[in-house]
Amino acid sequence: MSYIIKMQGGGSSIVYKEDGKTMIIDSERLTGKYGYDIAIYYNNLKWETPHDKEIISVEKLDRIKENIKTDLKNINIDWVY
Repeated sequence: MSYIIKMQGGGSSIVYKEDGKTMIIDSERLTGKYGYDIAIYYNNLKWETPHDKEIISVEKLDRIKENIKTDLKNINIDWVY
């Protein structure tokens, strides 16, 4: 499964794209010991229109969270959720 993650608004949100669907996830840039960290707010995750009525399974949500976690670790950003 192919996906893309982009930071938006200086860290105020994360744009997650997968299979032609987009999800905008609230986040907050925090000052960390060695740069900056990100707080990610995973409540109310849903796809953007026109896929916003699609129910996202717990397994898929867990996979999306893991994808984000992996990408952030690859660029040395710690995260909290």
